[in-house]
Amino acid sequence: MSVRAERFQDILNSLADGVYFVDVDRRITFWGRGAERITGYTEGEVLGFAVAHRLLAPLDAAGRDVCENGCPLAATLADGVPREMEVFIRHAGGQRVPVLMRDLALRNHKDKIVGAVETLIDHPVILAGHKSGPSGEFQALRDPLTGVGSRRFIEGRIEASLAELQRHGVPSAVVLCDIDGFTEFNRAHGKEVGDSVLAMVAQTLQRNLRGSDSVGRWDGEQFLAVLQHVDGVRAAAVADKLRMLVERSTLSTKGGSLHVTVSVGATMIRADDLEGTIVERVSQALASSKSAGRNCVTLA
Repeated sequence: MSVRAERFQDILNSLADGVYFVDVDRRITFWGRGAERITGYTEGEVLGFAVAHRLLAPLDAAGRDVCENGCPLAATLADGVPREMEVFIRHAGGQRVPVLMRDLALRNHKDKIVGAVETLIDHPVILAGHKSGPSGEFQALRDPLTGVGSRRFIEGRIEASLAELQRHGVPSAVVLCDIDGFTEFNRAHGKEVGDSVLAMVAQTLQRNLRGSDSVGRWDGEQFLAVLQHVDGVRAAAVADKLRMLVERSTLSTKGGSLHVTVSVGATMIRADDLEGTIVERVSQALASSKSAGRNCVTLA
């Protein structure tokens, strides 16, 4: 590699965005450090991999495979037109990660397309709350297995949101997610795989909430999120998005790919609530989702 090429590669590796190059057959020829950070896949794992989108399996906001009706990267390689869309890619850990995906054709001196560069940019809404890193208080109230908040942490967020509603009229909602059939899953696959699934689900939830929202491990295989500045319609939509993203997350194991689903209950915080009445109502909503066949959302 020439000195000029090395310097160019160093510049690409210094970018926070995830940059990678593909040739005309969509084989990965360069995988930057930003791409490693965002996707969890190392250069050694992906270099030469044919069809990068099979690896990342990007979904649109409705949970559809973006390549179902034609791969945007393949289209840019074919016509040279830049493309951009918000997607949810599959992280090496199995969870779904929101990114802005940009495709740009690469041309030689004869203006012939010889490859493409795809850039993965952290979701702009998540970025505001994610870059600064967790505070010391959050670290002390962090669930060590999953990396999200502990029950004590999320109880504090419920109390704070209730106080904001009572004092300033700021609306908030609570969303409770429970992994379906987790006891049986643990029995079939073992505790180590079960712990990995807990982490996968937790990170899918956390990475797909706004910086102003909070999520914590509530009890065993249950996770509770507090959504700020939402109405009932928006709360239900966010809850269903989280449900869908968990369903489309994948944990790769020696025995193959594993999937789980979550049942979800959601409720708006009311001015006359206590913490106990909020938890009771959202738990009843979750129970309704379980009774309705699981892998669905109930708003109470």
